[in-house]
Amino acid sequence: MYPLAVGEEYGETLDEQLFVSLVGANSAANVTAVWEPFEGSSVRGTATFGRPVPREAQRSVARTTVASELPAAREDALDAVNRGEGYEAVARAVTEAVVGDTLGDTQRQLETDGVERAVVVSRFLRFADAAGVARGELGGFDPSTADAAAMTDSLVDGLTDRLVGGLGSFETPVDAASAVSTGEVTVAVTTWTKKR
Repeated sequence: MYPLAVGEEYGETLDEQLFVSLVGANSAANVTAVWEPFEGSSVRGTATFGRPVPREAQRSVARTTVASELPAAREDALDAVNRGEGYEAVARAVTEAVVGDTLGDTQRQLETDGVERAVVVSRFLRFADAAGVARGELGGFDPSTADAAAMTDSLVDGLTDRLVGGLGSFETPVDAASAVSTGEVTVAVTTWTKKR
């Protein structure tokens, strides 16, 4: 579940480039990128490129961590915990970073007609679906009454509630805050020899 998942066109392009780079090679590859706000979160995004890895194949896997396009929220989460706040504050720091960066200031786009508006409305709806927020809780999307700040607050509240449950697996709020990884994506490259 990640409303910011790689666009289909981008994914198809990467998949095609991976395929082209391996034409004639005696090996195949699969690249999987996983974003999660903290290890073990039920909220995550995954993008996979290349061929599926055969179960019987002998494989080699290399993993690395790269920067995501989302802001890092670990320091904000640790600051909240240092102020005496708990798991909910950690979840809120994560959610505010993700929602705020993804949606930004969209009031002007919501008040217009056309493609810009359609893109922003779609982004809000996808985010609501991914966060488990009922679309009705966002209010209306009528250009004359749409309230981007109120919709964003609803998404932050809904996603915060969803993340709090997962943070309980950490022994303390400090441990939870230290595990926040919104600014990172883990990439695994799996290669194997093709059967002839």
